[in-house]
Amino acid sequence: MDQNANQFIASISYEMTEEKYKQFAETLNQSLIGKSIFWVFIAWYLFMALLLMSTGATFNICTGALLGIIVIYSVWSKYRGNSYSAIYKSYKIYHGLIVSSDFYDNYFVVSDKFGSSTLPYDILYTVKASKYGYVLCTSKLSGHFIPKSECSDTLISLLNNLENA
Repeated sequence: MDQNANQFIASISYEMTEEKYKQFAETLNQSLIGKSIFWVFIAWYLFMALLLMSTGATFNICTGALLGIIVIYSVWSKYRGNSYSAIYKSYKIYHGLIVSSDFYDNYFVVSDKFGSSTLPYDILYTVKASKYGYVLCTSKLSGHFIPKSECSDTLISLLNNLENA
């Protein structure tokens, strides 16, 4: 890769805070279908629990109570145990991490206090966009977050082109 033949486009730098991590995770995991299916099952279990408990039979009351406990546990584990905030707090590597990205015509460079990587755009799995920013995905489960609040108009144009490519 001839890096000297590429023209510099833009540069950004930001601190990976808990808020930025939440934005990154929400952009990466923005499956509306997955979120909708979860809530459909929760609503179904809750409806069945109330229906069973309203019939008055002992077995149905116990089954309804068990379904109610499953609903409560599912919602609790989603928003307490596996929340983005809890995950960020467990990843000590992100605390106070300053991430810099330099964008060129055919590649971008991501660097932090642990090192840097030069990645050509053609190896990206996909580019995901949200109201918070962009994730330049190197696989289905990982990528590099680019907050929109740090982007120039030129960089937004480049990232939109990558997303639509």
